[in-house]
Amino acid sequence: MPRCIIPTGDRSVRLVEAPPAAPVKSGVRCRALCSLVSPGTERHQIENAEGKSDAEIAASGVKLGYCGAGVVEEVFGTGTGLKPGDTVAYYGSPYVSHTSELIVPGPLVRKVPGGLPAEQAAFIGLAAIALHGVRQTRPAIGDKVLVTGLGVIGNFCAQLAALSGCRVIATDRHPGRVALLEKCTAPGLPNLRAVPYESFGQVAGEAGKGTAGNDAAIVCVSSDSSEPIRELLPLLRPGSRIVAAGLLELSFPRDDFFAKEFEFTVSRAAGPGRYDSSYEADGVDYPVQYVRWTESHNLAEVLSLLAEGRLLAEPMVSAVYPIGRIADAYRAVFDDPSQTGIILDWNTKP
Repeated sequence: MPRCIIPTGDRSVRLVEAPPAAPVKSGVRCRALCSLVSPGTERHQIENAEGKSDAEIAASGVKLGYCGAGVVEEVFGTGTGLKPGDTVAYYGSPYVSHTSELIVPGPLVRKVPGGLPAEQAAFIGLAAIALHGVRQTRPAIGDKVLVTGLGVIGNFCAQLAALSGCRVIATDRHPGRVALLEKCTAPGLPNLRAVPYESFGQVAGEAGKGTAGNDAAIVCVSSDSSEPIRELLPLLRPGSRIVAAGLLELSFPRDDFFAKEFEFTVSRAAGPGRYDSSYEADGVDYPVQYVRWTESHNLAEVLSLLAEGRLLAEPMVSAVYPIGRIADAYRAVFDDPSQTGIILDWNTKP
């Protein structure tokens, strides 16, 4: 029986047996090699389960996790281009979770380029979410983009905005995350600056001079208030774009938005196709002349960037935990915000 990780009612997790997933029209059955913890989302899921009984949690069907890497064991249908033995990366609940064996529809699974370690390929989902978030800013060469919140998604957003030719200033309240982005700045990206939170307003304000403010902001903070967005408003020019890619309370002063006519959007996961069952489960693609960057194309692109060394994930691998130590892994999620890239290893015994 496959094994999967679910939350408990006491802010922890446990490993349980799960019924095999149903086959799909076109896709693959995979044996998991590793999976990546998404700290913000999974912390939220665990907190929501607090105080509930095991029966209530089981009845809810909640499973933790939504991206990882594994080995193809069986192929369903045609059109995936995959074969048994291929190492692949995959993304997207409810098909993908921290589970030992998965069945993943074709649009949500991509072959890992040769030479890219599975631990880095497991970042596929969070990297694609960041890529879609950056696309929502409609980046142009020379645009000045602010990024707040440097967890995995925010770190990738800063890197990808810089790769798009934007001048990026990024920060986080945790100094360790600011230092981590500096390690993730690939050679040839002088247009990416990681600055301490205390000096962010001054640095961003200076950068925006001459154009009445900065051109766009991407907010990747998990917060129960809208303050992370509010504090950016004075730093942005009229007509600038604000993208929320984190778990935020959305409540804004109308007058500020009216005065500068800001554009605001909430970036939805990895792009067009996410949560569309006809696209994900049935494999009905969108016409490329109308929707160039679908979820599946974003997944493929971030794997290419990772394999080419233009997008860096390796410095974010903060810890690798065998499945027998999942309680320790999730304790780190709550206790140590510097551990942004926690990998669960499905092959190593405790």
